[in-house]
Amino acid sequence: MQRTILAALATLVLVGIGLFWWQGRAAVEQGAPPPAPQSPPVADTLIPQADVSGLESPAPPEASELTREQQRFFRYDRNRD
Repeated sequence: MQRTILAALATLVLVGIGLFWWQGRAAVEQGAPPPAPQSPPVADTLIPQADVSGLESPAPPEASELTREQQRFFRYDRNRD
C-alpha cells in the first residue's frame, strides 16, 4: 500500500515539474526577438535567359488507318508473317 502511494506521489511530482518546465519554456520563446529578414539567394537573381522565339517543336505522330481488329492483330503478331 505504501509503495502505491509513494509511486502516485512521485508521478504527481514529476508531472508537476514537467508542467513548470513546459510553461517556462513557452515564456522564454514568447519573449524572443523576431527572426531577421532573409535576403534573396544570389542564385535566384542569376537565372539565365534564352531566346525561344525561333524554336519549333517536332511534328506530332501521324495516326494509322488501321481498324481496331487490325491493330489488335498486329499487336500480337510480332514477326508479321
